[in-house]
Amino acid sequence: MPSLITRFRNELLNTELDVKSCDINQEHDGSITVTASTKPVHVVVAIFCTLPCLYFLGFVIRNPGIVYLTVALAFCPVLAMVALLVGCATPCKSIDRNRRLATRSLRFFSHVTRVTEPLASQGTITLTWEWRMFNSGGYSLYTIKVCPGTGLVFSTTNDYKTARAFAERLAALLSFLLEDSVPQRNRF
Repeated sequence: MPSLITRFRNELLNTELDVKSCDINQEHDGSITVTASTKPVHVVVAIFCTLPCLYFLGFVIRNPGIVYLTVALAFCPVLAMVALLVGCATPCKSIDRNRRLATRSLRFFSHVTRVTEPLASQGTITLTWEWRMFNSGGYSLYTIKVCPGTGLVFSTTNDYKTARAFAERLAALLSFLLEDSVPQRNRF
């Protein structure tokens, strides 16, 4: 179980943050902080994980038995952890040019997990485009990465101008080159 929680925590630390729905703060000229906002989809997933957990617990209370208790003990802690992590965890990424540090953090109520790594003195900000399909259509995904860097990935959907503006902002902050490989026909 700890390895599952550790893997999920690392996944959240490295997740790409949507620049349209995040709070972006540039307190002084040398740093920028991007903090994820809780989206309605996170709350929905948390609710869908919580409902079966509550059902199992209620069922076990009404119908005590070793089989039901075993099922509840097997599934309820996992569902509760997923609900709490998805609904209550807040990823954040900070880049400090002056100290040459990049920090990825994950706040879970009052507990904060931080991973700090040095920033390269030279690098590239890459802006890429990808078409993502699903049953009823698709969307354009614009991804901004700080290279070299671990987990310093940002994205936005269907908004090239926002992605380009954020990529330019990062490139100017870090004095990195900007490599825009978005095809001309997808710059809308």
